[in-house]
Amino acid sequence: MKKVQVGNIYKIDTQKGFALMQLVKIPEDTRNDIELVKIGYHLFDSLPEMNDAIFQNGYFFVKFPVKVALRRKIIELVDGLNDPETIEVPNYFRKPHIFKKDFWMIVDRKNDRFIEVQNLSDEQLKLSPSGMWTDLLIIERLENGWRLENWI
Repeated sequence: MKKVQVGNIYKIDTQKGFALMQLVKIPEDTRNDIELVKIGYHLFDSLPEMNDAIFQNGYFFVKFPVKVALRRKIIELVDGLNDPETIEVPNYFRKPHIFKKDFWMIVDRKNDRFIEVQNLSDEQLKLSPSGMWTDLLIIERLENGWRLENWI
């Protein structure tokens, strides 16, 4: 198995084609954190040319256990893309508030803070989910056309 490194592109199969994901962050403390990936919405029938255009139809970030998924053959290494130093790693994420209906928590990972909001701004609608997703959830969401801007 090739080394798992930032910038690697992996594919994950769905019933409607395959999606591509890019590893954007490997945690320093793997006991308390997990890899962060960038997942494109587009489902492919054949492998496209590996360039930034693979994410032109939009993408989101989510924590996903890349090393485990690779070992279990849930994902497959396709290629590397971009200089790891230039890869975007977001600081803000969002998740539904667990105690207040119709409220959201904006997670500031850089400063370890949570901000409670009721109405998401246009900018906050673009924030990716906080937390880890399984391969099954990723596949289900992609097959159903899930997008950040519709996640309200």
